[in-house]
Amino acid sequence: MNIIYPVSGNGSGAVIDDNAIALNKTWSSNKINSKFIEIKSEAPTLSLPKQANEDTKVTITITNYKDNMDYYFNTDAGDINYNGGKTATLTTKEVEEDTQFTVTCYAVEAGKTRSDMTIKNITVLNVPVVADGTISNAVFSTNADTNDGFEY
Repeated sequence: MNIIYPVSGNGSGAVIDDNAIALNKTWSSNKINSKFIEIKSEAPTLSLPKQANEDTKVTITITNYKDNMDYYFNTDAGDINYNGGKTATLTTKEVEEDTQFTVTCYAVEAGKTRSDMTIKNITVLNVPVVADGTISNAVFSTNADTNDGFEY
């Protein structure tokens, strides 16, 4: 099998007969200059608070947002709603005690590979619910001696 390998310079190629190359031996040619470059998308930079109360909405901002990139979020802190643009909304879940979670995001630009994963931490704070107290008016009495309910 003959394979044409690109050569630097005028864009011409070199033909190598792969059948003539001995197996298990290193073969190289200084006439062939091949370099494979992985072109990654730029990793997103995220801005979000370090902590938030449980069951609240938190804004996540992509500070290096680009219109031509797609962004993908994931978290164990609750639910993320992202519909494009430079902001996403995290609704934190209820926790039994203050708990640290991660928010991750990566980006993909057309013609490039997926970016490195951006990882940010957020601590979701437990907010104890205090039951409503009972309000009592022990001296309440009716005003039966007036027509409008007010005592004069």
